[in-house]
Amino acid sequence: MKALHRFILIKCYIDKQKDIITMMEIPYEIAQFKRIKKHAVLSLAEKLEMIVEKN
Repeated sequence: MKALHRFILIKCYIDKQKDIITMMEIPYEIAQFKRIKKHAVLSLAEKLEMIVEKN
């Protein structure tokens, strides 16, 4: 898992920081941030061998 993915997962889910605040800490636009966050969650789920359903 990339360092950026780990950073986003820690800030959003462990530190319970809002997406806007996390996004301001990294140099990405809103859409890019959301794609990276989604990819990070899917990457973590794959490592933990979890099944993720699309809504």
